[in-house]
Amino acid sequence: MAKKDKYIVMGFAQEPSPDKEPGLAVRETTMVCDTFAKAYELALFLGGITEANRAYRACLEKIKVSYKVDLGNKASMTDVKASIFKVKSY
Repeated sequence: MAKKDKYIVMGFAQEPSPDKEPGLAVRETTMVCDTFAKAYELALFLGGITEANRAYRACLEKIKVSYKVDLGNKASMTDVKASIFKVKSY
């Protein structure tokens, strides 16, 4: 059975509305990508990040080692707006 890496992107830019169905809230803030480049681009979009606190290449190197990267705006280094996770797909 062949396994391939996928990337899960979760955006935290806005709190989900309490009147939304939980499944819809997850669907709007979580996505799966085949490539890290697409995952990075989507993380910036879902997190509403205009100037990332980590460059693309730095994130790529970090995810190879820790399997998770947190992104936020450069202005506030501690505020996480999106996360990318590297997972296996079978």
